[in-house]
Amino acid sequence: MAVAGATRLPLLRAVGDWLTERARDPELRDEMIASLIQRRPSVFISSVAIMAMSVAAAFAIGAPWTLAWLTADLVLLAGRLHLSFRYDRGGQAPSEGRGAVVMLTYLILIIFGAGCSALIATGPILLFAMAMISMMGVFVGLVSRWAAFPRLALLAIGLVAAMVGGGLGVRTGGGLPFALFQFLLILGTTGAQTLQNHNTLLRMLRAERRNWLMARSDSLTGLGNRVSLVEAIESICAKLHADPTDPARHFALFYLDLDGFKAINDNFGHEAGDRLLESIAAVLTGLVTPRGTAFRAGGDEFVILAEGGLAAAAKLAGRIIAAIPACQAEASRRRVTASIGITIASADRADPRILLAEADAALYFAKGRGKSCWHLHGSEPTPLARAG
Repeated sequence: MAVAGATRLPLLRAVGDWLTERARDPELRDEMIASLIQRRPSVFISSVAIMAMSVAAAFAIGAPWTLAWLTADLVLLAGRLHLSFRYDRGGQAPSEGRGAVVMLTYLILIIFGAGCSALIATGPILLFAMAMISMMGVFVGLVSRWAAFPRLALLAIGLVAAMVGGGLGVRTGGGLPFALFQFLLILGTTGAQTLQNHNTLLRMLRAERRNWLMARSDSLTGLGNRVSLVEAIESICAKLHADPTDPARHFALFYLDLDGFKAINDNFGHEAGDRLLESIAAVLTGLVTPRGTAFRAGGDEFVILAEGGLAAAAKLAGRIIAAIPACQAEASRRRVTASIGITIASADRADPRILLAEADAALYFAKGRGKSCWHLHGSEPTPLARAG
């Protein structure tokens, strides 16, 4: 039995991964999940609508299955509201507990479809009409909101259509073939519309991501621009404020300027300068990854955020100063060097504007000392200031 259970578990996980398209780009899939989850006002309204059906069935019919339906709704909707109050903070979609929300919502949907189908089959005319209206609303919701995961949506459409078709067949006393045919048409229409809405949503999310990246990326080098730089510093500073004793959250900010770059542009043109900047961006990325990030602040200025304190910063600065001259401008034998200003963030100075200003001041101090060197803000010149 244990072996059989162990065999079924990976199979169920594989089916679940396929239905929820886990193989998709993680960031895009994350946005798809966010688009599916209802916010709190919608959760309240849909909960009232669902409870209205099960309460009406329990009071009007009073059969054991209606009481079981009402009990299931109370338990599941209470769980859904609990998740909403726990994770929905307003503003952006919840970032935690989303898997539980999706699974619980899906279960509520299927049980609701089963209950309404039973009313369609045996309920009084008023409940029959209410159930049919509710099922049309379910189909609309599946076509629109659940289009984020079309496989999951199509499975629900098929299950609900089969249950409603069966209920109609029982009620009409032998009209099952026609009812099934009708709901097969509904299934085909809603399925096709779900796939169309999915593709539309996919294009919209990809376009939003492209626009987001373009607003935060330097078009020439592909590095983050000043917008993404400030966001990154603010994020790290927030972590410093949250836990100033955690050494993993300490970081150094490097402000780097190229010595001799203007002569490249003046003598060989901006195209040669652009190729040189691309080469330098690739070198910086290689040197700082994975414990840091490089940004292009503008022109021939770059900023680096790197984990660690002074010792790690001094070592990295020396490697950068040694590596930059290897980058050579096209159509010339001219090389550039780098001057670097450094500041070390701490919990009492975790302010993006202050850190950038300190690193910038240290940079101009380094350039004034003869260039191709680095200087730490607030320190006296030391022999370590040269590449090494």
